[in-house]
Amino acid sequence: MIKLGIVGLGTMGTLYARLARQNPAVELRAVCDLDSARLKTATEQFSGVSPYGDMGQMFAREPLDAVCITTPDFAHLEPVLAAAAARCHILLEKPLATSVAEARRMVAAIQESGIRCQVAYANRWTPAYVAVKGMLEQGELGRLVSLHARINNTRFTPTRMLAWAARSSPAWFLMTHALDIASWFAVERVRSVYAVGTKGFLTGLGIDVYDTIQALFTFESGIVASIESCWILPEGMPLIFDFQYEVVGTESAAFVDTHDQMVHLATRDRFVHPKTLLMDYRGQLVGHSQQMFDSFVRAVEGDQAPLVNELDGLHNVEAIAAVHESLRTGTVVQLAER
Repeated sequence: MIKLGIVGLGTMGTLYARLARQNPAVELRAVCDLDSARLKTATEQFSGVSPYGDMGQMFAREPLDAVCITTPDFAHLEPVLAAAAARCHILLEKPLATSVAEARRMVAAIQESGIRCQVAYANRWTPAYVAVKGMLEQGELGRLVSLHARINNTRFTPTRMLAWAARSSPAWFLMTHALDIASWFAVERVRSVYAVGTKGFLTGLGIDVYDTIQALFTFESGIVASIESCWILPEGMPLIFDFQYEVVGTESAAFVDTHDQMVHLATRDRFVHPKTLLMDYRGQLVGHSQQMFDSFVRAVEGDQAPLVNELDGLHNVEAIAAVHESLRTGTVVQLAER
Protein backbone atom coordinates (compact mmCIF):
# COMPACT_ATOMS: atom_id res chain seq x y z
CA MET A 1 0.00 0.00 0.00
CA ILE A 2 1.21 3.49 -0.87
CA LYS A 3 0.96 5.66 2.24
CA LEU A 4 -0.26 9.07 1.05
CA GLY A 5 -0.43 12.51 2.61
CA ILE A 6 -2.12 15.65 1.30
CA VAL A 7 -0.94 19.23 1.82
CA GLY A 8 -3.77 21.69 1.14
CA LEU A 9 -7.45 20.84 1.60
CA GLY A 10 -9.16 23.11 -0.89
CA THR A 11 -11.15 21.81 -3.84
CA MET A 12 -8.29 19.80 -5.35
CA GLY A 13 -6.97 18.46 -2.03
CA THR A 14 -10.41 17.10 -1.20
CA LEU A 15 -10.69 15.65 -4.69
CA TYR A 16 -7.38 13.80 -4.30
CA ALA A 17 -8.47 12.50 -0.91
CA ARG A 18 -11.52 10.96 -2.55
CA LEU A 19 -9.40 9.52 -5.36
CA ALA A 20 -6.99 8.07 -2.80
CA ARG A 21 -9.81 6.39 -0.91
CA GLN A 22 -11.15 4.71 -4.06
CA ASN A 23 -7.73 3.43 -5.27
CA PRO A 24 -7.02 0.01 -3.70
CA ALA A 25 -3.25 0.59 -3.85
CA VAL A 26 -3.38 3.73 -1.70
CA GLU A 27 -3.80 4.31 2.03
CA LEU A 28 -4.66 7.92 2.88
CA ARG A 29 -2.69 8.45 6.10
CA ALA A 30 -2.54 12.20 6.76
CA VAL A 31 -3.84 15.58 5.67
CA CYS A 32 -2.41 19.03 6.36
CA ASP A 33 -3.93 22.49 6.17
CA LEU A 34 -3.58 25.78 8.02
CA ASP A 35 -7.38 26.05 8.28
CA SER A 36 -8.64 24.11 11.32
CA ALA A 37 -12.20 24.04 9.94
CA ARG A 38 -10.99 22.31 6.79
CA LEU A 39 -9.05 19.79 8.88
CA LYS A 40 -12.14 19.04 10.95
CA THR A 41 -14.24 18.53 7.82
CA ALA A 42 -11.61 16.24 6.31
CA THR A 43 -11.34 14.03 9.38
CA GLU A 44 -15.11 13.71 9.44
CA GLN A 45 -15.28 12.85 5.74
CA PHE A 46 -12.25 10.54 5.67
CA SER A 47 -12.27 8.43 8.80
CA GLY A 48 -8.95 7.33 10.26
CA VAL A 49 -6.88 10.05 8.62
CA SER A 50 -4.48 12.02 10.83
CA PRO A 51 -4.89 15.83 10.67
CA TYR A 52 -1.97 18.24 10.86
CA GLY A 53 -1.80 22.01 10.99
CA ASP A 54 1.98 21.89 10.57
CA MET A 55 3.53 20.35 7.45
CA GLY A 56 6.85 19.68 9.14
CA GLN A 57 5.16 17.63 11.86
CA MET A 58 3.29 15.58 9.28
CA PHE A 59 6.46 14.63 7.40
CA ALA A 60 8.32 13.96 10.66
CA ARG A 61 5.66 11.73 12.22
CA GLU A 62 4.08 9.93 9.27
CA PRO A 63 5.87 7.21 7.25
CA LEU A 64 4.61 8.57 3.93
CA ASP A 65 5.55 7.23 0.50
CA ALA A 66 3.91 10.02 -1.47
CA VAL A 67 2.19 13.37 -1.07
CA CYS A 68 -0.29 15.45 -3.05
CA ILE A 69 0.52 19.17 -2.87
CA THR A 70 -2.48 21.39 -3.59
CA THR A 71 -1.53 24.69 -1.99
CA PRO A 72 -2.11 27.91 -3.99
CA ASP A 73 -0.04 28.29 -7.15
CA PHE A 74 2.48 30.67 -5.53
CA ALA A 75 2.92 28.48 -2.41
CA HIS A 76 4.45 25.27 -3.79
CA LEU A 77 8.12 25.77 -2.93
CA GLU A 78 8.19 24.90 0.76
CA PRO A 79 5.92 21.82 0.52
CA VAL A 80 7.98 20.48 -2.40
CA LEU A 81 11.27 21.02 -0.59
CA ALA A 82 9.86 19.33 2.52
CA ALA A 83 8.54 16.37 0.52
CA ALA A 84 11.85 15.99 -1.30
CA ALA A 85 13.73 16.05 2.01
CA ALA A 86 11.41 13.31 3.29
CA ARG A 87 11.88 11.37 0.02
CA CYS A 88 8.15 11.39 -0.69
CA HIS A 89 7.03 11.11 -4.29
CA ILE A 90 5.03 14.19 -5.32
CA LEU A 91 1.79 14.81 -7.19
CA LEU A 92 1.84 18.59 -7.58
CA GLU A 93 -0.97 20.85 -8.71
CA LYS A 94 -0.12 22.98 -11.74
CA PRO A 95 1.79 25.15 -12.34
CA LEU A 96 5.00 23.90 -10.82
CA ALA A 97 5.59 27.44 -9.50
CA THR A 98 4.95 31.07 -10.40
CA SER A 99 8.64 31.93 -10.27
CA VAL A 100 11.40 30.51 -12.48
CA ALA A 101 13.90 30.69 -9.61
CA GLU A 102 11.59 28.73 -7.30
CA ALA A 103 10.81 26.20 -10.04
CA ARG A 104 14.51 25.55 -10.57
CA ARG A 105 15.06 25.06 -6.83
CA MET A 106 12.21 22.56 -6.78
CA VAL A 107 13.54 20.62 -9.76
CA ALA A 108 16.99 20.43 -8.19
CA ALA A 109 15.57 19.16 -4.89
CA ILE A 110 13.36 16.58 -6.63
CA GLN A 111 16.20 15.23 -8.75
CA GLU A 112 18.71 15.18 -5.91
CA SER A 113 16.31 13.16 -3.75
CA GLY A 114 15.60 10.60 -6.48
CA ILE A 115 11.83 10.83 -6.05
CA ARG A 116 9.25 10.97 -8.81
CA CYS A 117 7.16 14.05 -9.44
CA GLN A 118 4.07 14.35 -11.58
CA VAL A 119 2.59 17.79 -12.32
CA ALA A 120 -1.20 17.55 -12.43
CA TYR A 121 -1.98 18.65 -15.98
CA ALA A 122 -5.05 16.44 -16.14
CA ASN A 123 -5.92 17.40 -19.71
CA ARG A 124 -3.27 14.95 -20.92
CA TRP A 125 -5.79 12.31 -19.81
CA THR A 126 -8.82 13.97 -21.44
CA PRO A 127 -10.00 11.56 -24.19
CA ALA A 128 -10.23 14.27 -26.88
CA TYR A 129 -6.62 15.39 -26.38
CA VAL A 130 -5.43 11.78 -26.11
CA ALA A 131 -7.10 11.12 -29.48
CA VAL A 132 -5.34 14.08 -31.13
CA LYS A 133 -2.00 13.04 -29.61
CA GLY A 134 -2.51 9.61 -31.19
CA MET A 135 -3.25 11.23 -34.57
CA LEU A 136 -0.01 13.19 -34.36
CA GLU A 137 2.03 10.14 -33.36
CA GLN A 138 0.52 8.10 -36.20
CA GLY A 139 1.18 10.83 -38.77
CA GLU A 140 -2.48 11.33 -39.56
CA LEU A 141 -2.17 15.13 -39.34
CA GLY A 142 1.15 15.22 -41.18
CA ARG A 143 3.79 17.62 -39.89
CA LEU A 144 2.48 19.85 -37.11
CA VAL A 145 2.37 23.49 -38.26
CA SER A 146 0.29 25.55 -35.84
CA LEU A 147 -1.88 25.43 -32.76
CA HIS A 148 -4.55 27.78 -31.52
CA ALA A 149 -6.31 27.52 -28.18
CA ARG A 150 -8.64 29.52 -26.03
CA ILE A 151 -8.99 28.64 -22.40
CA ASN A 152 -11.27 30.93 -20.43
CA ASN A 153 -13.13 31.09 -17.11
CA THR A 154 -16.08 33.08 -15.93
CA ARG A 155 -15.46 35.97 -13.54
CA PHE A 156 -16.48 33.65 -10.69
CA THR A 157 -12.89 32.35 -10.61
CA PRO A 158 -11.00 35.59 -9.83
CA THR A 159 -13.79 37.28 -7.86
CA ARG A 160 -15.15 34.48 -5.67
CA MET A 161 -13.27 31.20 -6.11
CA LEU A 162 -9.69 32.40 -5.63
CA ALA A 163 -8.98 34.61 -2.64
CA TRP A 164 -5.47 34.93 -4.06
CA ALA A 165 -6.39 35.90 -7.66
CA ALA A 166 -4.25 39.05 -7.44
CA ARG A 167 -1.22 36.79 -6.96
CA SER A 168 -2.04 34.85 -10.10
CA SER A 169 -3.16 35.73 -13.64
CA PRO A 170 -5.10 34.23 -16.55
CA ALA A 171 -1.75 32.91 -17.78
CA TRP A 172 -0.65 31.21 -14.54
CA PHE A 173 -4.10 29.81 -13.77
CA LEU A 174 -5.47 29.00 -17.25
CA MET A 175 -3.03 29.42 -20.14
CA THR A 176 -0.60 27.05 -18.43
CA HIS A 177 -3.00 24.16 -19.24
CA ALA A 178 -3.18 24.99 -22.95
CA LEU A 179 0.59 25.51 -23.15
CA ASP A 180 1.17 22.09 -21.61
CA ILE A 181 -0.99 20.52 -24.32
CA ALA A 182 0.91 22.48 -27.00
CA SER A 183 4.25 21.27 -25.61
CA TRP A 184 2.93 17.70 -25.46
CA PHE A 185 1.77 17.86 -29.05
CA ALA A 186 4.91 19.59 -30.37
CA VAL A 187 7.38 17.47 -28.33
CA GLU A 188 9.78 20.40 -28.17
CA ARG A 189 10.49 23.56 -26.16
CA VAL A 190 9.23 27.08 -26.63
CA ARG A 191 11.87 29.37 -28.17
CA SER A 192 10.20 32.78 -27.94
CA VAL A 193 7.07 34.45 -26.55
CA TYR A 194 5.14 37.61 -27.36
CA ALA A 195 2.08 38.63 -25.33
CA VAL A 196 -0.49 41.38 -24.98
CA GLY A 197 -3.19 41.81 -22.36
CA THR A 198 -5.98 43.99 -21.06
CA LYS A 199 -6.77 45.32 -17.60
CA GLY A 200 -9.72 47.26 -16.23
CA PHE A 201 -12.63 45.11 -15.07
CA LEU A 202 -10.89 43.32 -12.20
CA THR A 203 -8.76 46.30 -11.20
CA GLY A 204 -12.03 48.19 -10.88
CA LEU A 205 -13.03 45.62 -8.27
CA GLY A 206 -9.77 46.05 -6.38
CA ILE A 207 -8.10 42.95 -7.86
CA ASP A 208 -4.91 44.11 -9.58
CA VAL A 209 -4.56 41.50 -12.29
CA TYR A 210 -5.05 41.10 -16.03
CA ASP A 211 -8.55 40.43 -17.37
CA THR A 212 -7.32 38.83 -20.58
CA ILE A 213 -3.99 37.72 -22.03
CA GLN A 214 -3.16 36.65 -25.59
CA ALA A 215 0.22 35.02 -26.21
CA LEU A 216 2.15 33.76 -29.22
CA PHE A 217 4.58 30.90 -28.51
CA THR A 218 7.14 29.92 -31.16
CA PHE A 219 8.65 26.46 -30.72
CA GLU A 220 12.16 25.34 -31.66
CA SER A 221 11.20 24.02 -35.12
CA GLY A 222 9.01 27.03 -35.94
CA ILE A 223 5.66 25.59 -34.83
CA VAL A 224 3.52 28.46 -33.61
CA ALA A 225 0.91 28.27 -30.82
CA SER A 226 -1.44 31.18 -30.17
CA ILE A 227 -3.26 30.96 -26.85
CA GLU A 228 -5.81 33.33 -25.37
CA SER A 229 -7.04 33.31 -21.79
CA CYS A 230 -9.79 35.42 -20.29
CA TRP A 231 -11.29 35.01 -16.83
CA ILE A 232 -14.02 37.63 -16.85
CA LEU A 233 -16.64 35.84 -18.96
CA PRO A 234 -20.19 36.34 -17.60
CA GLU A 235 -21.43 33.78 -15.10
CA GLY A 236 -24.34 32.95 -17.39
CA MET A 237 -22.02 30.68 -19.39
CA PRO A 238 -23.11 27.00 -19.48
CA LEU A 239 -19.88 26.01 -17.69
CA ILE A 240 -17.38 27.92 -15.59
CA PHE A 241 -14.69 27.19 -18.21
CA ASP A 242 -14.36 27.29 -21.99
CA PHE A 243 -11.48 25.29 -23.52
CA GLN A 244 -11.13 24.85 -27.27
CA TYR A 245 -8.20 23.79 -29.44
CA GLU A 246 -7.29 23.85 -33.14
CA VAL A 247 -4.40 21.68 -34.32
CA VAL A 248 -3.23 22.21 -37.91
CA GLY A 249 -0.91 19.84 -39.76
CA THR A 250 0.28 19.57 -43.33
CA GLU A 251 -2.22 16.78 -44.06
CA SER A 252 -5.18 17.32 -41.70
CA ALA A 253 -6.50 19.52 -38.92
CA ALA A 254 -8.14 18.52 -35.64
CA PHE A 255 -10.57 20.59 -33.57
CA VAL A 256 -11.31 19.99 -29.88
CA ASP A 257 -14.11 21.59 -27.86
CA THR A 258 -14.24 20.50 -24.23
CA HIS A 259 -16.72 23.24 -23.39
CA ASP A 260 -19.27 21.11 -25.22
CA GLN A 261 -19.06 17.95 -23.12
CA MET A 262 -21.52 16.04 -25.31
CA VAL A 263 -24.55 16.43 -23.07
CA HIS A 264 -26.89 19.44 -23.22
CA LEU A 265 -29.65 19.88 -20.69
CA ALA A 266 -32.62 22.16 -21.23
CA THR A 267 -34.66 22.96 -18.13
CA ARG A 268 -37.65 25.24 -17.74
CA ASP A 269 -35.47 28.30 -17.29
CA ARG A 270 -31.99 27.59 -18.63
CA PHE A 271 -29.77 25.64 -21.01
CA VAL A 272 -26.64 24.04 -19.54
CA HIS A 273 -23.79 21.71 -20.40
CA PRO A 274 -23.48 19.16 -17.58
CA LYS A 275 -19.88 18.25 -16.78
CA THR A 276 -18.83 14.85 -18.12
CA LEU A 277 -15.01 14.99 -18.00
CA LEU A 278 -15.08 14.11 -14.29
CA MET A 279 -18.21 12.58 -12.84
CA ASP A 280 -19.41 11.03 -9.60
CA TYR A 281 -20.82 7.64 -10.59
CA ARG A 282 -22.14 5.34 -7.85
CA GLY A 283 -19.89 7.00 -5.29
CA GLN A 284 -16.76 6.77 -7.44
CA LEU A 285 -15.07 9.59 -9.32
CA VAL A 286 -14.59 8.72 -12.99
CA GLY A 287 -12.75 10.82 -15.56
CA HIS A 288 -9.54 12.60 -16.49
CA SER A 289 -8.46 13.56 -12.94
CA GLN A 290 -9.06 10.01 -11.77
CA GLN A 291 -6.95 8.66 -14.66
CA MET A 292 -4.22 11.18 -13.87
CA PHE A 293 -4.18 10.27 -10.17
CA ASP A 294 -4.09 6.54 -10.93
CA SER A 295 -1.23 7.17 -13.36
CA PHE A 296 0.71 8.84 -10.54
CA VAL A 297 0.09 5.81 -8.34
CA ARG A 298 1.53 3.54 -11.05
CA ALA A 299 4.56 5.84 -11.30
CA VAL A 300 5.13 5.55 -7.54
CA GLU A 301 4.84 1.79 -7.82
CA GLY A 302 7.54 1.94 -10.48
CA ASP A 303 5.43 0.64 -13.35
CA GLN A 304 5.85 3.78 -15.49
CA ALA A 305 7.47 7.19 -15.54
CA PRO A 306 5.27 10.22 -14.82
CA LEU A 307 3.63 11.49 -18.00
CA VAL A 308 4.26 15.12 -16.93
CA ASN A 309 7.41 15.42 -14.82
CA GLU A 310 9.21 18.27 -13.08
CA LEU A 311 11.19 19.20 -16.20
CA ASP A 312 7.96 19.56 -18.18
CA GLY A 313 6.69 21.72 -15.34
CA LEU A 314 9.84 23.86 -15.37
CA HIS A 315 9.61 24.46 -19.12
CA ASN A 316 6.02 25.57 -18.69
CA VAL A 317 6.96 27.97 -15.88
CA GLU A 318 9.76 29.46 -17.98
CA ALA A 319 7.40 30.08 -20.90
CA ILE A 320 4.57 31.54 -18.79
CA ALA A 321 7.07 33.75 -16.97
CA ALA A 322 8.14 34.96 -20.42
CA VAL A 323 4.49 35.85 -21.11
CA HIS A 324 4.54 38.20 -18.13
CA GLU A 325 7.92 39.61 -19.12
CA SER A 326 6.56 40.32 -22.60
CA LEU A 327 3.50 42.01 -21.09
CA ARG A 328 5.81 44.18 -18.99
CA THR A 329 8.22 45.16 -21.77
CA GLY A 330 6.07 45.00 -24.91
CA THR A 331 8.77 42.96 -26.62
CA VAL A 332 9.38 39.43 -27.87
CA VAL A 333 11.08 37.44 -25.10
CA GLN A 334 13.63 34.80 -26.04
CA LEU A 335 13.92 31.79 -23.76
CA ALA A 336 17.38 30.67 -22.76
CA GLU A 337 18.57 27.38 -24.17
CA ARG A 338 18.86 24.66 -21.57
